[in-house]
Formats: sequence, C-alpha cells, structure tokens
Amino acid sequence: MQVTFAITTVLTAGISLYDLKTRRIPNAVIFPAILAGLCIKAYLEGRAGFLDSLGGLLLGGFLLFIPFVLHLIGAGDLKMLAAIGALNGIHLTLYTFLYGAIAGGIIAVGILFFSGQWKNVLWNVYFFFLDLKGAARGDTERPPLFAASGIRFPYGISFFLGYLAANYLMG
Repeated sequence: MQVTFAITTVLTAGISLYDLKTRRIPNAVIFPAILAGLCIKAYLEGRAGFLDSLGGLLLGGFLLFIPFVLHLIGAGDLKMLAAIGALNGIHLTLYTFLYGAIAGGIIAVGILFFSGQWKNVLWNVYFFFLDLKGAARGDTERPPLFAASGIRFPYGISFFLGYLAANYLMG
C-alpha cells in the first residue's frame, strides 16, 4: 500500500536518525503513528484493515516484549515495531522484525569488531559453552566471564533497514 509505505518510510527514517543522535525514540511521534496506522488501515480496508492493523500493533509489541523485559532493548524499540505493525499489518510486521534482527546482528558484529570488543565476546562464548558442559556433568564451579562491554547501539536503525528489506523482498 503506497500511503502506508510512504508514511512508514519517512517515520522510520526520521526515528532512526533521532535515535542515532539521542538514543531515544519519542512517544510524541510513536503514539500518533500508531493511531494513524489504525485509522488509515480502517479507512482504506474497512474492518479487515483495522483488525490487520491491530494485529500488527499487538504482534510488534509481543515480539519484543521478552527482550524488553530482559533489558536487551528499550521501550522505544518495542513501540517503534508496534507502530510499524499498526501502519502495515501483521504480515509485514513479522518480516520487518526478522529482517531487522538480521540487520541488528550485522550492525552489532560491526560494532564489536571496530570497538575491539570481539575478543571478549569470543572468550565469553567459549566460557559459556564450558559452563554448559560442566553443568551437564554436575559441576558447580563456574568459569569467570568477562564483564559486559557496555556498548549499546540504537536499534531503531535496524528496524528501518528491516522494513525496507521486507518491502523490497516481498514486492
């Protein structure tokens, strides 16, 4: 749908730039986008469009709820995917999430490589598997892990790239 594609592209691009600069995703943009998505889909597609929009909103929130609870992402990231869902419906929300996760993984690997933290990550992965092996044998002693790097990146850019990829690959 041309209208929702244009709105979502401008919205996610703007949010991504703002997120890069401030590390925040503003509610003042997200909540109107959610409301606009529900209204536009209802207007253009009727009841089925409204339900698709509502389903996309709920799916977007559901997919990121556990990572949010575990403090792996912020609330703004969750709300951004929910807004994408409200504007585009269930199907595109799922693909945006999947492609956004791939983009986020690539960005994270790039950040780890260029920041020099990749060695610590490899050691942590190695010790994690040693810990699993020891736990399977009943060992109670745990190998030491390196401290977390503290590196964070704005995940909004991942959803922007995921949204563009989903649209491109789905036609």
